[in-house]
Amino acid sequence: MVVRFLRGAPWFAMPLGIFVLTRLFDAVVIVLMARHQIPASSLPRDALVPTVIDPPSYLSAIQSWDGQWYRQIVEHGYPSTLPTRDGEVTQNAWAFYPGYPALVWLVTRLGLSFGVAASAVSLVAGGAAMCLLYRLVRLRSSDWMAGVTVLAVCCAPMAPVLQVAYTESVALLLLLLGLWWLHHRRYGWVALVGLALALVRPVTLPLAVAVAVELALRWRRREREDFPARERAALIGAMITIAVSAVIWPLVAGIVVGDLSAYSDTQKAWRGTAGTRPDTWLVSLLHGAPPARWVFVVVVVAVAVWIGWRNRQWTDGTRAWVAAYPAYVLAATPPTSSLFRYLMLLGPGLWPFSKSEAIVREKRGLVVLGIVVLGLATQVLWLYWYFVITPGSRGTP
Repeated sequence: MVVRFLRGAPWFAMPLGIFVLTRLFDAVVIVLMARHQIPASSLPRDALVPTVIDPPSYLSAIQSWDGQWYRQIVEHGYPSTLPTRDGEVTQNAWAFYPGYPALVWLVTRLGLSFGVAASAVSLVAGGAAMCLLYRLVRLRSSDWMAGVTVLAVCCAPMAPVLQVAYTESVALLLLLLGLWWLHHRRYGWVALVGLALALVRPVTLPLAVAVAVELALRWRRREREDFPARERAALIGAMITIAVSAVIWPLVAGIVVGDLSAYSDTQKAWRGTAGTRPDTWLVSLLHGAPPARWVFVVVVVAVAVWIGWRNRQWTDGTRAWVAAYPAYVLAATPPTSSLFRYLMLLGPGLWPFSKSEAIVREKRGLVVLGIVVLGLATQVLWLYWYFVITPGSRGTP
């Protein structure tokens, strides 16, 4: 009956249906876990921004962690000076990019609370992202594989972040738009999407790498595939624009505060407060990192490159993104449990089996059951260990 319904339904019924059902599951889990949430009144008095709001509820839980900083930005904006303690810059709102809170602020103008507005923005962007992901995979693959990819992304351990006050939904939507326009050779739109992404998350550099790979491939195929000068200029312009856009927000922060190191100083303060050294996964390898970390970094980068090279059913830009993004994350972020959340932006890379479609289709029942059971179970663990503030919390989301 389900198959019959889907055959007569519009194409977006499958990705949207998967997204809605998995988000409803996580909403129930969040509500149940919120009952055990540590109250804000028990947090240290000197906490700059509380990570939970009393009383515990779904809307309070989804505002935890970074959500509280976005709420502060929506309600009070960015500070004109950097807060300091003993001469050192402390945590402040400049660490967070303005695109997401700007969208939430617009929705709050309708009279909605921050929690409702933030959830609405994340859910709408997340649903749109799943529809676009479905279309992107279907460009060179089947409806079945596109649906399985959406299911794998919606059931990923960190997928609950797509419905909370975080930027992943908006960033994933913009990223997929960039890859979509890149495949369709609308390079002006790629540049505009890159500029928008630069105001949401600092992930434009690997997107610039994907554009550079597209440029290299088109140049290599120019003898058998037309590559006019106008498209060359547009592609090069998009690549440069997206790469340079990485400095927009740090530059804005520096100009407003009056100190061009404002953003970098804020990032150092954030990492220091989180209890980690102010370095990244890759840099830590040069400072006596344990052998296990060496193995982890090498394996992640090698697997990402192998997946990107192997999955020829993806668009060229998608393959380049999946190969470049994990290396960028390891080069730009400190060694924390937030790595799981960052990998949400792999998008189609979270289901790297497009080349094995025939094998997967033969076992479609077991594949779907395995994705759903394993995925939703790990989502419960991710929420309990990393997102909802409980006595069992093990790190940061």
